[in-house]
Amino acid sequence: RLITSYLPPKSTVESPLQIYIPAEVQYLVTINGNSTWYNKGSSIALNANVPIYMVGKFVGTYNISPGGEITVNSPVNEKLVESINILFVGGVITVVTILMATIVIFLYKQKK
Repeated sequence: RLITSYLPPKSTVESPLQIYIPAEVQYLVTINGNSTWYNKGSSIALNANVPIYMVGKFVGTYNISPGGEITVNSPVNEKLVESINILFVGGVITVVTILMATIVIFLYKQKK
């Protein structure tokens, strides 16, 4: 879409006349279903609060991680997709397993 930054006052034209009306090109940017018009060339940071046990990625036009920045040069559509953070969850399970095994071994040795 084009947005004019100046509208000339009303006037009567009695002969051919060229009028220059400055305009900005804007593109519709949709992030997680929320749409806003941005000027062409605008930079936008895509931020998201993702829990530590999850991993997030914006999927769509650019496919970037949260915290990444995009430049608007065409319509943009991004949606945050979250999935389980396997490394974090696996690490927690490993630590809990080691702690439980240590406790069982300690209790077993106490009974002897």
